[in-house]
Amino acid sequence: MENGNGNGFSSAFTRLGLSAFDSAFDKHFRIHSAFIDDALQRGTTSVNSQQEECRLMPGLKNRPEAWGMPVDTVYRFWEYIADDLKGYALAHHLMEEDSRHVCLAAFQSHGPCCWQHAGSLPMTHGLTNTRVPLRPNMHLVVERYVKPWTEGKRAGLSLVLNAGKISRIQGCTVKSICIAQVYVSHSWKEDFSAFAATLYKTLDPRIVVWISALGMYQNVDTFVTGKFETLPFTLALSLCDRVLLVADREAAVLQRSWVVLEAEFASKFEKPYDITFPDDGDMELRQKLAKHLCEMDVGACTASRQGDQAAICNHARSGPGGLDKLNEVVRDLLRAAMKHSELMSIATAGDVERLKHVEDNRLNSWVNIQGRCAAHIAAEHSQVAMLLEILQRSKHALNAVDEDGRTPVSIAAEKGQLAAMGALISLHADVEHRSKDGRTALHYAAFHGQTTAAELLISGNAQVEAECIFGGVDRVRAIRIASQAGHANTIRTLVKARADAQAVAADGCTALHVAASKGFTDAVAALLVAGADVDMPTADSFGLTPLILAAEKGHYDVVCMLLGRKANIDAKDKRGLTCFGSSVRCRDEAAREQVRRVLQCSQPVPATGGAAEKLKQQRKPLEFIGGRDIAGRPAAPCEACGGIGRGYHGVQLCKLCNGTGQSCTQLVLKEKARLGVFGLVSGVAAGAFCGAAHPIPGALAGLGGCLGGIWRLLKR
Repeated sequence: MENGNGNGFSSAFTRLGLSAFDSAFDKHFRIHSAFIDDALQRGTTSVNSQQEECRLMPGLKNRPEAWGMPVDTVYRFWEYIADDLKGYALAHHLMEEDSRHVCLAAFQSHGPCCWQHAGSLPMTHGLTNTRVPLRPNMHLVVERYVKPWTEGKRAGLSLVLNAGKISRIQGCTVKSICIAQVYVSHSWKEDFSAFAATLYKTLDPRIVVWISALGMYQNVDTFVTGKFETLPFTLALSLCDRVLLVADREAAVLQRSWVVLEAEFASKFEKPYDITFPDDGDMELRQKLAKHLCEMDVGACTASRQGDQAAICNHARSGPGGLDKLNEVVRDLLRAAMKHSELMSIATAGDVERLKHVEDNRLNSWVNIQGRCAAHIAAEHSQVAMLLEILQRSKHALNAVDEDGRTPVSIAAEKGQLAAMGALISLHADVEHRSKDGRTALHYAAFHGQTTAAELLISGNAQVEAECIFGGVDRVRAIRIASQAGHANTIRTLVKARADAQAVAADGCTALHVAASKGFTDAVAALLVAGADVDMPTADSFGLTPLILAAEKGHYDVVCMLLGRKANIDAKDKRGLTCFGSSVRCRDEAAREQVRRVLQCSQPVPATGGAAEKLKQQRKPLEFIGGRDIAGRPAAPCEACGGIGRGYHGVQLCKLCNGTGQSCTQLVLKEKARLGVFGLVSGVAAGAFCGAAHPIPGALAGLGGCLGGIWRLLKR
């Protein structure tokens, strides 16, 4: 947000917009903004394990192939800007003459615009003609976010975000997140939401893609003054493994001259060329694109700048055969890509009749950009009739593997496609097949919170204790994966199947450690009910308990829950710090102070004496915000002193009450035990008293009292 400073606004007015490179930005993108400039300019970082990788960062500015970005980061970028991008576009029109933005509300009122206009000039009055609706496309994304966020850094957004990640995360390398594998060709006029979603559903989130708008430095105008072969996009395309054309919903992508030029270079460099659609089963869109393909002519295409269109046409004329030859080469390449994607459309839509016209050789050899066969696609979309037809014609497809070593049942489990899973399991699909990183179908179901799919796999004899590599950590089990993603119901399903909540992965952490560190309250509750050790330290060089991890990250609800489970507040890690000392590392000031106050109020109080009274007076009553007890029920503040109560059934007690120094959980359990014993004794007495005169009512009264007492004892 940005405060107004004039133009009719009061000093309290806040303009609408997005902030960047603050704590919320860093948390969303999982980077450390404070290290970006050091990494990009000087190649340094304070994280010792990442110094060697950071030394490479300044040199990457001159290597276009290193301006890539993982698909997951592209989608995170969209999630971060989505609301602001949509709102700004709805509130403005575009002046076609000079690309200025007209604020609709301000235009009517002749007042100032309430939005930040970073990267573009606002216009609140003037000409009313040639105004068109402002679309939330790549043009607006570059003007509103990419340019302002990269100004002065002399690098594109991809390299900026990657620098913040490489300088912070241990094990993160230039090769894994910077070096592009897939060159993405698309239209800048397409809505960015559709572009990001199409890319995310087509490619593995870990694949590094090259997108010109995000990879190139946009704060300088790049004019075509020499040969296209020397431009950054050409160098990057020549070094990528393949090219992916992302079609838009209007099928206008083939009317863009840059897209045609990129297809020509893909053919020249002999790169595999694929095409993907927002909806692979949309036959109308495919037909529209096929029509545009027949009419495609680079001379009639358009570009955002007329100079670019003229340069591309000159390039085409200067080549062998001129414009006609380039058009022919591009059409042939695109026809082949369209034909290859046809089977994808058939399997997605479940069109069994069209599948019957596909030759067996083509069906058996076809794979998409991720190496998945038609059975994978049918399983992903739960097209059971299609799946059975494919398996009847291609027996090896039942356990066929893609580039990551995943089978159709693994894909179906990830998507929660129960019908497809049931069909595959009944046909004896291998539910224990391991992907390249050792993951089974159960691991994927656990990560995506597909609880019913997990139950189905377990009933099919899937091993709940199977170990894999997850997030670069070895010996990770499904319960740890579900905890890391915060899926409490999946955790309960795995525990019911006798999964070990105490299992330790190669990094020394249990499921409770990762759930507490990430602040997943419900997951923590499920693990504690399953018997996870609340005070178990990590088996590494730090020795952190779940309470220390939660306090360090500022997760107030989790801290309250662990304290309610009698977590040792005085436990120290191998650095000699308690949870209170570790809480200073929390970057969120409000969360840090909230956690420190509850930790202070949870310290034992002397039973008697002036010190206890003085300490009580120094502690202010706490404003209770959403804490929960071990059973997952909302707790409440102590009515006597304002401390955090761990009460059951309306009993509100805490460590500050009566100077006892006991936790409220202990006091409540003692009270429940007393009531349970009283129920047993009263039941026996009632039975003896009434039994002589009225045997049956006496027996019933005694039995009721005994059962009530036993129930209270068991509820402890």
